[in-house]
Amino acid sequence: HQLLMVGNELQRLKFGLESNCNEPTIKEGLERTLELLDLTIECQKGNLRKELLRFRSLMAALYLKNLKELHAQLLYVQELNKVFFLLHPETAKLVSI
Repeated sequence: HQLLMVGNELQRLKFGLESNCNEPTIKEGLERTLELLDLTIECQKGNLRKELLRFRSLMAALYLKNLKELHAQLLYVQELNKVFFLLHPETAKLVSI
């Protein structure tokens, strides 16, 4: 369930970049994503926790970019979105590659 909430924020980020939202809106979305990841990571153990920590570091790196750099990374954000859902068997069922 928590993974779906993070995935929802990732979708919003992707759509925000695709529709040219302003930088504060994009940054707020990244902040929400990082917050949800933190909450999700606290409840996880084992390999999923490790992968979520790696994923969080990728999202934190995106947060440090400005809007122009984020737009240049749109394909990367789209791929991160897919990869995130593949981290767990239940959410992987939602991805059509």
